[in-house]
Amino acid sequence: MQYQLSDNSALYSSPPLTFLGSDRSQINYPDTYQKLKDLFIDTETFEATQSALKNDEFAAISFTTFGEDRARKERVVYVVNSGDDSTNECIIYNGEESEWVMTSRSTGDSAKTSCFEKIQTFTFY
Repeated sequence: MQYQLSDNSALYSSPPLTFLGSDRSQINYPDTYQKLKDLFIDTETFEATQSALKNDEFAAISFTTFGEDRARKERVVYVVNSGDDSTNECIIYNGEESEWVMTSRSTGDSAKTSCFEKIQTFTFY
């Protein structure tokens, strides 16, 4: 999961910007952990998050696979924007020797179909 949230976000209005920085004495770690855990979404629950996003915010559901010796295989990213599914994107990358190369990009219903098919069939080993 990856988020881009504004300062007055409905999802997390005051994130701990110094969470890993030098001035973290005022951080309530159990509370912060719970807030971060509550932000998790998947392909079945993204719509509730989508309805709370503002125009300058997004959430990305993604997964990356690697082969032997950590060789890049595939990266799938579904970007959830504010509004409805018509603005959402699916971006698929294939791994090359030293970088990720975009192989497809789609929006709307075709994006949802492309990404969800890959994400939902992913198997952890």
